[in-house]
Amino acid sequence: MMRHAPRPLSEERDTRRRLRVSLYLAIIALTALVTSGTVIFRHLEGWSWISSFYFTVSTLTTVGYGDLVPTNEWSRLFTALFIVAGVAMSLAALTVVGSNYLEFIERRILRERWTLRSSDPHARGGQVPPRGTDPPHPGA
Repeated sequence: MMRHAPRPLSEERDTRRRLRVSLYLAIIALTALVTSGTVIFRHLEGWSWISSFYFTVSTLTTVGYGDLVPTNEWSRLFTALFIVAGVAMSLAALTVVGSNYLEFIERRILRERWTLRSSDPHARGGQVPPRGTDPPHPGA
C-alpha cells in the first residue's frame, strides 16, 4: 500500500473555512431566491405576502399543492422560468454544501485512522507521525 505525505493542519482549517463560506453562500442564494419569488408573485398576482411566500416555497420544493395557481400569462411565464432556475439553483446550493460537508467528515475519519495507527507502534513499523500532521489525503 502506497503511503502519502501527511497534510498540514492548515488544510483542515481551509476545509472548514470553505465549508463555512459555501454554507453562507447557499443560504444567501436561497434567501435571495425565496425573497425575489415572494416579491414578484405578490406584484404579479396581488396575493398577500404570506400567500406569495407559501407559493414560492411550495414551488421551489416541487411540492405544488395546487391551492394557489398563477392566473395570468405573465405569472405563468415567470412561474415556468422560476421553477427551472429556482430548482436548479436550490439543488446546486444544497449539493455544494453537502459535498463540502462529506469531505469534512471524510477528512475527520482519515485523521482518526491516522491517529489510531500512529498510536500503535506495530501498525506502522514503530514510526510515529510528526506532531502537527494530518493523515494523507486519499486523492494526493
